[in-house]
Amino acid sequence: MSGVAKLSGGAVLRPTKLELMAAWMPRQPWCCSAVDDLELLGSYRLVDPDGEVGIEGMIVKGGGVVYHVPLTYRSQELAGAEDWLLGTMDHSVLGQRWVYDGLGDPVCVLELTRVICEADRQSDTSVPQHKPASAQGSGVPAGVHSEDLTVGVVRTPEQGDDAPTAVVGTLSAQWPDGDSQHTGVVAYVIRQQ
Repeated sequence: MSGVAKLSGGAVLRPTKLELMAAWMPRQPWCCSAVDDLELLGSYRLVDPDGEVGIEGMIVKGGGVVYHVPLTYRSQELAGAEDWLLGTMDHSVLGQRWVYDGLGDPVCVLELTRVICEADRQSDTSVPQHKPASAQGSGVPAGVHSEDLTVGVVRTPEQGDDAPTAVVGTLSAQWPDGDSQHTGVVAYVIRQQ
């Protein structure tokens, strides 16, 4: 298992994660709907082995489309990652946080790859999450090494059109939407060319 993600229960965030996402997502090429009605369906957590970076996979819905956006939370700017920055937020317990799209953060990329390769699952959390989702890695075939892999993210998991065909391992998530549970591939690894 991925360990325990330490969360600050009852913390106030300004702006909120959803507010940051709603301002950032329309500028992304994979965003195919209006997101001014963005709703959190669920999220899963992964753990930075060094305990410095928060990693959260957000499953959100906007304009009738379900999106998967992995985020990282840092106490300082990540050098060279300006193109991946959603913005900053004030955390009532931890102070200012820089929020990044996880695909641009090497800590998130390494942890997604590890979870997929080791058939691991999301971490437990120190504080119960309001809308948890579950995530589980598939493992990879024998002889495939993590250093030979590239990770990718499925941004619209219910549409299923984001993953290439040469996938060697996946991360599947399950989240609630209304009265039903949905499952979809949210990340994958492929062999580097």
